[in-house]
Amino acid sequence: MDLVLKDMTCGGCAKAVTRIVTRIDPSAVVEIDLPTQKVAITSQHPEADLRLALSRGGFPPA
Repeated sequence: MDLVLKDMTCGGCAKAVTRIVTRIDPSAVVEIDLPTQKVAITSQHPEADLRLALSRGGFPPA
């Protein structure tokens, strides 16, 4: 799934996003393009669960 996270503005944010996703799915692959605020996530977990976790973590998908 590809998401845009407007609140992801620094390297610390990128690490936090990765941590949020891998807590739900330790085998998830998270690719971050910080300048464009885009995240590509490969996971077996439902997209809705990941979106909710990111929102609760302070990074609501646009």
